[in-house]
Amino acid sequence: GDPEESPHSEIPPLEYTFACTLEEIAAGVTKKFNVERTINGKPDKKLFEVKVEAGYKKGTKIRFEKEGGSVQGYPSNMLADLVFILDEKPHARFQRNGADLKTKVQINLKQALLGATLSINSIDGKPISLPISGITNNGRTLKVRGEGLLDRKSGQRGDLLVELGVTMPTSLDDKTKQLVGQCNF
Repeated sequence: GDPEESPHSEIPPLEYTFACTLEEIAAGVTKKFNVERTINGKPDKKLFEVKVEAGYKKGTKIRFEKEGGSVQGYPSNMLADLVFILDEKPHARFQRNGADLKTKVQINLKQALLGATLSINSIDGKPISLPISGITNNGRTLKVRGEGLLDRKSGQRGDLLVELGVTMPTSLDDKTKQLVGQCNF
C-alpha cells in the first residue's frame, strides 16, 4: 500500500485503524492483517502487508486501491479502496511532538546541586550518557540532538528532550542538617 491523498472516488473506502508502538514507528515495521471483504457478492478473505515507514505520524493512511471489495448500495463491479489508518499506542516513557520525543527523568538533590552524568535509553534502546552540570532547577530541559524520530520531510531525526525533576529528600539526619546549615545559598 501507499500513503497518499484520497483520490476522487465515489465509493467510500473500507477503513481499518491499527496501532503501533513508538518503537515500531521509530524503526519502521510491517504489519499483517487478514481482511474480510465482499467480492462479486461473496465473502472473501485476503492477507495484507501494511508497511509502516520510520517516522510515520498518527493518522497516516496507507491505501490499497480497489482492494476494499464491493460496498452495499453501490454497483458490485465497482470496488472500494482499502485504507489502513495508523494510530500510536501510548508510551510509558516518551511523548511524541512531531519528530521530537520528550521524557522525564528524576534526579536527587545532590545531583541537582553538584551535577552528575545520567544514563538513559533512547527510543531504540541505545544508552545515552547525559552530563548535567551547574545547579539544576526542577523542570530544566536538556536536548539530545538526533535521538528523536525520523522527520520524513527533512530526512533528519528529531531531538530527545529530557525534562529533569528534582526529588527532595524526605528527611535529613543531624549531621546533614548541620552541613546544609553551613551553606551560603
